[in-house]
Amino acid sequence: MTVIDESLTAKGFTPANQVPLVYGGPRTLEGITIHWWGAYGQTHDGVNAFFCTTGPGGTSAHFVASGVPYKRINCIVSPEDAAWHAGNATGNRTTIGIECRPEATDADYEVVAELVRFLWDTYGEVPLSTLYPHRYWQATACPGNYDLDRIARMARALASNPPAPIQPKPPTGAIVDIKYDRDVITRAKHLTKGVMWTLKTQEDAALNWNLADEGLGLGYYDVDLFIQGTGLMDGESIELQVMVVTQPGTPEMNKSGYFTQEVHGSADGTFKAAIRFKSPLLSSAALWVNATATADCDITMYGADVYKFEK
Repeated sequence: MTVIDESLTAKGFTPANQVPLVYGGPRTLEGITIHWWGAYGQTHDGVNAFFCTTGPGGTSAHFVASGVPYKRINCIVSPEDAAWHAGNATGNRTTIGIECRPEATDADYEVVAELVRFLWDTYGEVPLSTLYPHRYWQATACPGNYDLDRIARMARALASNPPAPIQPKPPTGAIVDIKYDRDVITRAKHLTKGVMWTLKTQEDAALNWNLADEGLGLGYYDVDLFIQGTGLMDGESIELQVMVVTQPGTPEMNKSGYFTQEVHGSADGTFKAAIRFKSPLLSSAALWVNATATADCDITMYGADVYKFEK
């Protein structure tokens, strides 16, 4: 399954607790609306920016998905909330909106099908079995030539033949060698509900975060920290805050924290996610992660991939 990046948030959406006031009924999940983002040649990052930073904030979607130049999925509005995507009150209130690359290549179909499969596995295939074209809700050419029956067939095929995990790649520039092997188990812990646990990589000399020792050069590094676990059911979550800590264990210790990110549970209690953040090049630095869960569960950090972008 392509890793879903949850690091961006759209400017405009309606939180679930406000949906009844805005739309006259509760937020429910009764289908998936397929969109295209409308202009050939637009980039995935450009679409994310329009919804999350540069645009006016009057429209949004739950997910942005594309397969070229590599497979990517961004969740910019939680499916629990109502994104402003359908141009129709009922469509906004009852469906999950996916913005897709208009070129509709085989790779684009594959990543959209993976996302639909994930949503079916997470929220139930029966309530979400209907895929709506955007034009169902309002007069529009969207989603262009996307074949929704093809997406559904591909998603159903994945139930018995799940795709291998796909490592996200940076959108531009050169890739610096990965510092950590994501398949190596690095730390496991049983989390007690409401009790913070701090993962400290410097407890193991092989897991230090001294990028200066790796000869990577000056700059900031994009990091995907991978976690997985069990025992976290639907409606439960883990809050994770990443910190880069300099001179740990000394009076001069300094912690640089990053925004809190959430990982949500599933019907069978399993979860897997990539926590994305930027790390500066610092000598004598370590990686700490604060984790607080809303239910007792087990969590493992099993690796981190480090990239540097060259402009």
